[in-house]
Amino acid sequence: MNCENFILDNLDKVPFKDEIAEAYSTDFYKFSFKQIYKKNASIDITKIKGTNHPNYKNLTWENVLKSLKRNSNLKHLYCSGDKRLSVKYYYDIEYRKNCLADNAWNVNVLNDEEYYICDGNHRSTISKFLATLNAIPKMIPVPNVYFYYFNKKDILLYSRLQKVIKRLNKNSMENKFYIKLEKEQLLIESKKTSNEVIDDYQLVYKLIIFLHAHKEKNVYKEYNNVLDLKKDLFQELIGYRKRTKNNIIEVALEKIIKKLFNYL
Repeated sequence: MNCENFILDNLDKVPFKDEIAEAYSTDFYKFSFKQIYKKNASIDITKIKGTNHPNYKNLTWENVLKSLKRNSNLKHLYCSGDKRLSVKYYYDIEYRKNCLADNAWNVNVLNDEEYYICDGNHRSTISKFLATLNAIPKMIPVPNVYFYYFNKKDILLYSRLQKVIKRLNKNSMENKFYIKLEKEQLLIESKKTSNEVIDDYQLVYKLIIFLHAHKEKNVYKEYNNVLDLKKDLFQELIGYRKRTKNNIIEVALEKIIKKLFNYL
């Protein structure tokens, strides 16, 4: 049976058809402390939440399916029999070797919880529908799966902190200070096998404060997490105001600092 007709005839049995295929931020690349690549890793294809492809942004999964550019892939796919484009392609690696190239099928798995299409929107979308309708297994081997591990709170706090610093630096000339926040992702170890690559990273957050008051020393500090950096920055600025009294930093600025950091 043609898979296109099979899916469309059974759309009422697909619980996610009206859900939006989520777009996602790629910030996790530069915030990840561990990255693992696995060839033909078996994943639950029904867990895919969204895609990074701009053409499918804000579309429901039903509309993503109907908007696939190469719709002929679905029209010539069969849910039964051993024809060249059988659904065996999705779950049988040996069968797949004799079919179309599969190198452009990549899925990102974030913190073992969130699954997103990186490349291969046709394969991923079609298999998500077929697996939900029990035409293929839910656990299928995807040619290229990338696992990323990162601290979500650090990403959010780092972004907010950058906005706070930008606002504080607007008064840098009259207040005699300037703040810089930097981040490094250092590769600590890389392990490779024929089917897997594991990269471990160390994230280093750097706080730099240029203080231009008399006899004040600039601040250069490094941290393993953003929360400690934020706490230190707050203390440094409050201490700076107290040491320089009201000649350089107005009392009003302290209130602004407190208000901004309470927001964080």
